[in-house]
Amino acid sequence: MEPDPGANKVSGNVRSDIVRRFMALVALAFLGTAAYWTLRLAYADRLFHTGVSAAVVRARALAPGNAVYFTSAGDYSERPVLEAAVALDPFYAQGWIELGLGAELAGDTAEAERLLLEAARVDKTYEPRWTLANFYFRRGDRQGLWRWAKKALEIAYQDQTPLFLLCWRMSSDPAEILGGAIPSQPRFLAQYLSFLIQRENLDAAEAAGELLAPRAGEAETPLLLSYCDRLLLKGRDRSALRFWNTLCLRHGIDRQPLQPSSGESLTNGGFSAVPLETAF
Repeated sequence: MEPDPGANKVSGNVRSDIVRRFMALVALAFLGTAAYWTLRLAYADRLFHTGVSAAVVRARALAPGNAVYFTSAGDYSERPVLEAAVALDPFYAQGWIELGLGAELAGDTAEAERLLLEAARVDKTYEPRWTLANFYFRRGDRQGLWRWAKKALEIAYQDQTPLFLLCWRMSSDPAEILGGAIPSQPRFLAQYLSFLIQRENLDAAEAAGELLAPRAGEAETPLLLSYCDRLLLKGRDRSALRFWNTLCLRHGIDRQPLQPSSGESLTNGGFSAVPLETAF
């Protein structure tokens, strides 16, 4: 007796239908689980941000994998909680920082240094470096401050006046600060030069300007021209002339160097270029 082709077709359709139903149930189960965890984590986040102690504890229970919920919110006495946080997430730099500051407050500076260095090891962003610069400042450790101030500046994009002030509170030696803490790239030198000009520290500014001028690009040229103006205003003609000539020789500006001793003391005398209205 030959098999019935119709029966085989029906059997195949039944199997396909069963598979489709099974896959639909799996998809529903997955979506249900995802929805549950989304709501659970959202609720945990809401509890944590209330700041209420009991609510924070509940948030930790609902989302035990979130190391942020184990922060001490500035209370460095909660060492066990912070230790649980960094054990849960070893790359949680804020936890290492708070542990380090707590150890420092407790008088254990060696442990504080170890913990803050761990924060900088696992997190290459600005905050751990800035924290270490402050730590070494409080310890009176100049080399530590210079090292971490430079590391912080190397990745900084905003105004770094607080960091520059920290350096000047540590030392009044312009050469020590410039050589130890300020990166040699033009944009960092320009930011430091601008800081010194604003504070009318023209002696220190001259050394920074000497480093910047040979490296200056188009972005730094306006600052150096402004610095020339300030030097001329303060009667420092020779220094202003030196920076001007450096800019001319490096083609930072389309002008010829000046040599007053040889009678070349007028720039753009033939009006061959649009006046700069600054410096010489």
